[in-house]
Amino acid sequence: MGCHIQIPRLLLRPFVDTIQDGKKVHYLDFQDFEIKEGKINDLGSEEKYYFEKMETFLAREIEGKVGEIFARLRKVSKRRSSEYQLTIDDAATIRQFFIYTMLRGRAILKETKRHSTFAQFLRDKDLVHLILSNPDSAFNLFEQYSVNILFNKTDIGFLIPSCCIYSLKTNLPTYFFIMPISPKCCILLASNDSYLAISKYIDDATIIKYFNNRAYAGENTDNKDFIAGNVEELERIRSTIIQQTTSLP
Repeated sequence: MGCHIQIPRLLLRPFVDTIQDGKKVHYLDFQDFEIKEGKINDLGSEEKYYFEKMETFLAREIEGKVGEIFARLRKVSKRRSSEYQLTIDDAATIRQFFIYTMLRGRAILKETKRHSTFAQFLRDKDLVHLILSNPDSAFNLFEQYSVNILFNKTDIGFLIPSCCIYSLKTNLPTYFFIMPISPKCCILLASNDSYLAISKYIDDATIIKYFNNRAYAGENTDNKDFIAGNVEELERIRSTIIQQTTSLP
């Protein structure tokens, strides 16, 4: 079993569709634009991508701690009337997970190599190890962002991109940052000075479709690898993009 480059098993597991011959998810492959089925142990992974010490740190200190919070939120998402109040420590742990998830991404590698001649000579796995070993400069990235939970009460599930996080432009000069943690629940980070009252529960399927369109756009910009989730919603995304492509002059 390889190391998951950016999207860990804890985020893929809630999107599992089948368990025959291992837990699997359906995903839209950006290489050939076909919908496929893949094992969560293998999808988005590479053998020995991280050094053993770094892999252990990510599993125990980053993914392990946030995984407990996400598990509680997923339980709440199944009970419409339930309320869940994040603690200050919960919010800090989630922000930390966002930061490390972004630092593990290809977008950060591309930008680092674009601005550093030295970085251009390093393999991705070596460069990402240097970045993750020196994350201090990124720790204040979401310091002024509030951590919010959105529960999806429609029949259409959230899709999750391999980059894990995507953005939503607001009417103000700021962005919301979204991370789906299950088909029925997502984390929304919003800057404190721009945050407006957002309903905790989403009952409008068009909003979920918009979120999923943004998940596709974010993946297409950052990784161009895959988005995973419900087959019908993946097919909607695929059909829409094909139609847009074939209609170009």
